[in-house]
Amino acid sequence: MLTAMKKAAKCHPSQALQKHADLIPMLSLLAKVSVGSEIFISESLAETIAQYRALFLKLISSPIYHVRKLAAKAYERFMPFSSTYKSIVTVVDELCMHNRNCDGIHSSCLGFKENYLNGILLTLKYLLEKLKHDSENMSELKSKIPEIITVLKESVANCMIWDSCTYLNRVLCLELIEDKFNVVDTAYISSDETFKRILHVHKTLVNENLNNSFKPGLLLWAAKVVDVVVRKCYPQDLVSTWYNSYTLCSDYPDVVTSAFTSLKLRLLHDNKIDSAIKASLFIALLRVCLEITEECPTLFPLFDVMLVLMEGLKVNVVITFRELKKISVWFIGDRKNKSEYSKAALPVVTGLLSQYFAHGQCIELSTQILDFVLELSLCIKDRTDVMKYEEDFRLSAATAMHLLAPSLKAMLAEKSKEFSAEEVLKSTLEILLDVQLTLLQDEDNDVRKEAAKFVHAYTAEVNRTTMSMTVNPYASLRNLMKPDVLLTMLTVPQAMEFLWKKMHYTHDLESIKVKLSHGSHENVSITSPFDLGTNNIYNEETKIIDILGKSLLEIIKVANREERNELRKLIKYKCVEFKDDVRTVLSLLKRKESCKLIENYS
Repeated sequence: MLTAMKKAAKCHPSQALQKHADLIPMLSLLAKVSVGSEIFISESLAETIAQYRALFLKLISSPIYHVRKLAAKAYERFMPFSSTYKSIVTVVDELCMHNRNCDGIHSSCLGFKENYLNGILLTLKYLLEKLKHDSENMSELKSKIPEIITVLKESVANCMIWDSCTYLNRVLCLELIEDKFNVVDTAYISSDETFKRILHVHKTLVNENLNNSFKPGLLLWAAKVVDVVVRKCYPQDLVSTWYNSYTLCSDYPDVVTSAFTSLKLRLLHDNKIDSAIKASLFIALLRVCLEITEECPTLFPLFDVMLVLMEGLKVNVVITFRELKKISVWFIGDRKNKSEYSKAALPVVTGLLSQYFAHGQCIELSTQILDFVLELSLCIKDRTDVMKYEEDFRLSAATAMHLLAPSLKAMLAEKSKEFSAEEVLKSTLEILLDVQLTLLQDEDNDVRKEAAKFVHAYTAEVNRTTMSMTVNPYASLRNLMKPDVLLTMLTVPQAMEFLWKKMHYTHDLESIKVKLSHGSHENVSITSPFDLGTNNIYNEETKIIDILGKSLLEIIKVANREERNELRKLIKYKCVEFKDDVRTVLSLLKRKESCKLIENYS
């Protein structure tokens, strides 16, 4: 390998493409090798390693990017930990030499110089990543950081005066300056400087677009500049910086997405951003969202950041019912319900609905509002179907449910006296309870955990010290089915009917009877409606039936004679004889064998 690499490194430039391409398999292997500690390396082996490193430094100027990248990585892998800092100093010196030699550069040498700069920057990047694991040398590097940053900025300046494909190198320089040297606190960028950088990106993109000459890496560079200014601007300038990035680069989805991603990370990790700034930012995001009238790549990251602000940061804003309706168009309808936009839009709208109720804009429950909530509930219910939707859509439904909990409490506090509105509210509550029970039994663990948050959000009496229990799906199901919680949503007759139907929800006795009459020997035992297969955490359905049954028995105790008679009719319809004795009722509720039910049915 050493001989082959020597020949390739010395070959004529006209043969470089072919010769260097042949090295890729060898370099791929060498880039995975680690030389270990110097004290375990013999003198002869150390000489061989030094020869390899020298060849790697020659190959970092290869005309093939993949060769440059592998050579830079192999150079880092062949460098012992104790020599990493010295290697960084050596590479920075090479960069200084490169910068000095760029003055008056001839166009015939330009490609080689660019490739060499790219190789140097890649090598420096990998060495810095390695040095992060060496705290002793890392402290030594801190004193040299200002000098290295100055050299890198000179490289950026040289890139900008070259009339060629230098944007990939600009991206690497920015990444090294802004990301790899973040071991020390970097000063905030002033508002004037942030606007200047964003405007420069805008003008560059416009000019390149007019000339129809988009160079490789141009959009990567633009996205990186926007990423830096959003992450490094002063907290009080965050709203204007993001908005300027969005408006000036709105024609370039990759750049806009970078702005949203950086904004999301900043919101999650910067504790210096106060609630007033977050509220202003959310209002700006909401206004942008309302201005979008057709599907575009901006929608998904936009909804994502809005959800972060509502869910994790608890920002409060005022929203009108008209605005709610306008945003809901992104997930209402069969076609839109399965779009990527609907996945992010659904929980955002449920969170906004809770904001709508929280600010007292809903004096009473109008039919219009209840119809909207019912439609919203049906959309959430549709998402819980494991046969139609993947985990990410069902997770969206679970998030929507726990964001909807405050709305649910507000609706119950403002119950309408109109019969038609009362019926709509009843249907909505039963749908949401059904959705919650289904999500708590989802085959995906993340979906179950997200669904468990609903109970914590709804039951205000839960103590903070028991939060770990409320995010447990099984414990949440028990808490939700407690009579005192269930009866805050449903009346006694509604609760009894709901619990009884839930225990037989997915089973058609007639179809079971047909199976038996045809001599089928498969297991046709009546199971819980929550048995979703081997991935279900509730592998004993009797435990679920026991929870529902005990809740039903407790509610029966507080029911009056008329309400009990209604339950008797319901149970008689389901072919099970009702007994007043509560222990017998519980026994019947746990019964699973289909044959016994079929006998009663016939």
